[in-house]
Amino acid sequence: LSPEHNYDELKKAGYSFEEKELLGKVDDKRDNNFLSFRDPSILEEKGKWILTFGAKTEVNEELKSCVGHAIIDDIMNPHKMKIMPPLFIPGKDADFNQAGLPTLLKIKTNDNKEKFVLILSTTSFKMFMADIEVHKTVRVYQNDTLDPKSWKPFGENYKIFDSRSTDPKKNKNYGFNPIFDFNNPT
Repeated sequence: LSPEHNYDELKKAGYSFEEKELLGKVDDKRDNNFLSFRDPSILEEKGKWILTFGAKTEVNEELKSCVGHAIIDDIMNPHKMKIMPPLFIPGKDADFNQAGLPTLLKIKTNDNKEKFVLILSTTSFKMFMADIEVHKTVRVYQNDTLDPKSWKPFGENYKIFDSRSTDPKKNKNYGFNPIFDFNNPT
């Protein structure tokens, strides 16, 4: 899967890129190509494979970070994947503009129900911003299905790591590996 090779399919599914000849160029006005297709992750679900990736989409002419996804029926022929519309788009009140490292999990809760869990690394990054100014957060969302409109924060403390909650001068948790109790998210 590539913006260069699958450009038309990705655009048709709702992903936002500038013109094909501008792919990979940094545009500090719209920030459309910068970090707009990255961080693939894969989950096996009922004999199919769900590929997730960080992407961009437009909502009411506003560029939004999102989690993209595609379905692979045959892992031995991944080039035959079906590119799907964005799996997760943050709401209009979101306090971040970059969503990366999407990790999709399927868990069983204590009451034996299955849930999808989406873990995201988010930032409030703008071009040429100093690292210390960037608000970095790891967030956890839940959903019973893969319906893009049904993602909810996973408990009250769904921001399991928030750079503004500690001294940012001391906060260098790159590679942070949180322990999170999915059966008791509060």
